[in-house]
Amino acid sequence: MRKNEPPLQQVTQPPSECQERQDAFSGFLPKLNVKDGMDRLGADLEIYASILQAYFNQYRDISQNLKALLKAGKDEEVFREIHTLKGASGNVSASTLTQISMDLEEAFINKDLDKMDSILPIIETELEYIGVAANQLKATMSRQHNS
Repeated sequence: MRKNEPPLQQVTQPPSECQERQDAFSGFLPKLNVKDGMDRLGADLEIYASILQAYFNQYRDISQNLKALLKAGKDEEVFREIHTLKGASGNVSASTLTQISMDLEEAFINKDLDKMDSILPIIETELEYIGVAANQLKATMSRQHNS
């Protein structure tokens, strides 16, 4: 940024309305940092909800995919999938999934298949939570628009 240039801002709603909506949804989405996710993505709440849904759709089958890749001996692809999940989880501010993905990555690096097997069901559960949260967020916002 050069001197005398105002900082770039992406504002799609008045700040007070955005803040009210973020605060309202943070209460029923305790595993997601809604404000942080919106800030990271430069998105309003509706776009954030859409991104959460896309994230869920992208990763909902990750456990089965990883198991198949492991069975096929495709270690580079396994690592890339885990690492990408970790990064995407951080991007949407799914802190629990970010931490679990870090644990999974460490288990893979250490070739601890038992630990990986114990972590994958947790990832599935956390991803289901994200899917439900995205649907709840979209439904609630839709009701607000219609009232």
